[in-house]
Amino acid sequence: MKSLFFNNRISILFLLGAIISIAFISCQAESIEVDSTIENQLTDHWQVTSFHLDGTDVQGKVVLSSTLHFIPSEPDTKGNFDWNIVYRGNDASENISGSYEINESKHEITFVSDKGNVLKMSFLLHNNQLELSGTHDDVLLLLKAQRAEQSVQK
Repeated sequence: MKSLFFNNRISILFLLGAIISIAFISCQAESIEVDSTIENQLTDHWQVTSFHLDGTDVQGKVVLSSTLHFIPSEPDTKGNFDWNIVYRGNDASENISGSYEINESKHEITFVSDKGNVLKMSFLLHNNQLELSGTHDDVLLLLKAQRAEQSVQK
């Protein structure tokens, strides 16, 4: 009887220890804060890796490079942007600046340039990958971008 009680006691202590360690690990996981707001995940420099116009990939052919920079302001769903596009030939480039507003429930970003042009785009954001799609002047735009390397190293 004594050894049965002792074995059960060790088993119970072992089980209790396992439960406590699992609970401790769970508490630690909950205490790690991850910034899950779209606005804060979006804030950064993005290098466009794929630039499609009406289904045709123009990256490297018409567009040599393109970067997009999101700068948040208050409230968090609004901010400013700078979009630089370098075109092939004659060192042509375009820098578009303005404001943006995020509609998180619709997964949309509305860009308003300083000249008053409006572009509404759907977005998909996952880790360091961003996809934007929308229509401008009856042309379907599809952009894929990744967080710029200098930003990833932060």
